[in-house]
Amino acid sequence: MVPKDQRETQRWRYMRRILIVALVANLIVAGAKLLYGEITGSLAMYSDGFHSLLDAGASAIGLIGVTLAKKPPDQSHPYGYERYESLTSLIIGGFLALAILRIVSGAWARFVEPQLPSVTWLSFAIIGVSIATSGFISWWERRRAVSLGSELIHADAIHTASDVAVSISVVGSLVGAALGVKVLDPLVAVGVAVILGWSAFGVLRTATRSLTDAAAVNLEKIVGAAKQVPGVQDCHAARARGPAGRVRVDLHVLVDGDMPVDQAHTITEAVAETVRTQVPGIADILIHIGPLRKHEERRLHAG
Repeated sequence: MVPKDQRETQRWRYMRRILIVALVANLIVAGAKLLYGEITGSLAMYSDGFHSLLDAGASAIGLIGVTLAKKPPDQSHPYGYERYESLTSLIIGGFLALAILRIVSGAWARFVEPQLPSVTWLSFAIIGVSIATSGFISWWERRRAVSLGSELIHADAIHTASDVAVSISVVGSLVGAALGVKVLDPLVAVGVAVILGWSAFGVLRTATRSLTDAAAVNLEKIVGAAKQVPGVQDCHAARARGPAGRVRVDLHVLVDGDMPVDQAHTITEAVAETVRTQVPGIADILIHIGPLRKHEERRLHAG
């Protein structure tokens, strides 16, 4: 079995590798779209290129976040730096919001002064390559986000997936331009903004829930798993926080007060192992063990 420290090192290293691949791919796609959009005057193509550029920026911010989050616990951060992963996801959501503002302002200007962008076979070739590249990167990131339990990689995958939807909508804009329909280009740009808005909401909601310590897993399932361990007479005061895949759990387990300490410790280890097995995504469990009789006496006294 691979030691925990080594698993953590491999996890951060793999996350860094994923983000570097996404960054390079997005920069290449963004450069092609922006250049062609500028030359042909296609607002939809230019907006899509700007979105791809923000995808690259999000991946770059993600690399910074991974570098900070992988630092081990120290005196100033005894719980470690993992929250930087959620903070970075929040910044990625902010990048999406900037993209929305930029695209909406461009669409409004095009509504006021309609223009017809030029369309060639190269337009469709660039969009086709973009859809294939972004689609593969997003699919790959989503799979790795699940296996790594990474909120950051998941956020970057959503950001990249929105680029696929945007590029598909741009195809409609190019078809409209080829048919001489001027209004279709800014209309598609507005549709792009709506797609980005939904993506931004999802990313910001996930990051905010993590940073505000919202319940990360089903607490009843944790309590149920703990009660299955022989020797556990009751279990309560369960709490769970942290990003998906990196959940930290606090739990109060009650046993027979006459039980030897070493036996109670063995039960504690069994509870931790059972909970980890039945509730995926738990990184750490802190278990407080106590005598059932004392707990019932305090409860009756309080009542």
